[in-house]
Amino acid sequence: MMTRPSIPSPAEADKAAGRGASALPGRLVMRPAAGQGAEAGERPDYFLFQPEDIDPARPPLVAVHGISRNAEAHVEAFAEVAVAQRRLLIAPHFDEARFEGFQRLARGTEAAVEALWRDVEHFTGRELGRVEMVGFSGGAQFAHRYAMLNPERVASLVLVAAGWYTFPNEADRFPYGVKPAGGRGRRAAANLARFLAIPTLVLVGSRDSQRDDALRKTPDVDIKQGLNRIERAGRWTGAFLQAAIRLGVAPRVQFAMLPGCSHAFDDCVATGGLTDFVNHWLQR
Repeated sequence: MMTRPSIPSPAEADKAAGRGASALPGRLVMRPAAGQGAEAGERPDYFLFQPEDIDPARPPLVAVHGISRNAEAHVEAFAEVAVAQRRLLIAPHFDEARFEGFQRLARGTEAAVEALWRDVEHFTGRELGRVEMVGFSGGAQFAHRYAMLNPERVASLVLVAAGWYTFPNEADRFPYGVKPAGGRGRRAAANLARFLAIPTLVLVGSRDSQRDDALRKTPDVDIKQGLNRIERAGRWTGAFLQAAIRLGVAPRVQFAMLPGCSHAFDDCVATGGLTDFVNHWLQR
């Protein structure tokens, strides 16, 4: 039986505010959630960092972890960006027991995320509106698929080292493509032009060419998307540009390599300068 990983209580998270992320001016809390998770419409746990000075006109920054589910590390990494940008910072924690397959928006994940947004609004007393979203690995998979289905919610995207992508073509069913078949496929196809108008930064480590156990390696994905995360990021960026031009949408996508790093979040932050990339991107 799966058990949920240990997550600090709100009081413990507040106490941790004197260390790391939260040695910055602001308040860090963890909002726990009880219940069965996505299938029951229950939101995930999440960390919330509130800088002392927040510009209400700026969308919150949402940082989404990968399969390591290290939400606290994402708060630690992006809190300084939140302070500099005067933005609320939200880091969902999709625990494996309740949110298996969150990368594909499986098992009611969308409804659970909407419940999370409502809780943020209730807790902060602020209307959430649109968000700027940065996702790492599986979190990048989640972020671009969520934006495809909910483009009205997302002001911009930073996709870091996704293992595989939903391509903006109608040849394959969701989550591989946007063939208008099934509920999510029809929504993604109908929303495609609005999704392609979202400013999107695609990042991958310059050494992220390994075919590790976490990488999806089916023959179809290998042939269509590439053999590693670098190839897949480049092909998806090209497909994004082609789809935007085909639909008459001004392309708003950029691609860059994080220098000297492979597929590890800490390495992308410490060596690749990930937070600097995100900070600069949010100033666009």
